[in-house]
Amino acid sequence: VEVAAMLTNAVFIPCDSSYEIAMADRLIREGRTFVKPLRHVGEAPVHPDFVLRDTAKETVIEVYGMVGNAEYDRKVTEKRQHYARLATPVVEWIPPGQALESVVLPPIKRGA
Repeated sequence: VEVAAMLTNAVFIPCDSSYEIAMADRLIREGRTFVKPLRHVGEAPVHPDFVLRDTAKETVIEVYGMVGNAEYDRKVTEKRQHYARLATPVVEWIPPGQALESVVLPPIKRGA
């Protein structure tokens, strides 16, 4: 491969979709502390879209933009089960039917 392209937001956070770009932009606008894990790095059983680090317990953010695709829906179910087993706090956004502004993020932990 001589040339490759990667979808990013305006500050070069790699994203997998325009919906992820919108979420990354919102997190930046709101001054949140977060990471965007890279996909397919390591042997992790799941790869969250974003992880908030300014909350009492790290909170996963999942952007489910392909609901209705059977294989995708199966993976969503597996992710939900994984997070439930570990008692991981999760924020889910299911565009395009849900407005980004309606997604409630957990409060910032003081001193974070």
